Amino acid sequence: MDYRKRTFERYISTQLLAVNPTAVQRDYAKFERYCRNNYLPLLPADRSARILDVGCGMGRFLYFLLANGYKNALGIDTGAESVEHCRVRGYAAEHDDALSHIGRHTGEYHAIVMND
Repeated sequence: MDYRKRTFERYISTQLLAVNPTAVQRDYAKFERYCRNNYLPLLPADRSARILDVGCGMGRFLYFLLANGYKNALGIDTGAESVEHCRVRGYAAEHDDALSHIGRHTGEYHAIVMND
């Protein structure tokens, strides 16, 4: 397995939660405030809009979307551990790569966001 794939498969346990789990949890609220000020004005006003978060990682953007009333958000990530991390927190997430996913779902999303 190449280095990049190994890194993303275990990114959360080896790079994020292993460093400081308490700081990671505080980061969700901080990131939500940032997104509310910087992303919310750019997102569809309709809270039922379908939004795709490409490279969702720990689900911080998914957390922001749910906290602000968006009910049809999906995160995708190439790291299975990241997807599981999101699902445990109740966020819709799938293990997939961006090009394949978007190719299969052309025209289905009102917004596609790539933060990382």
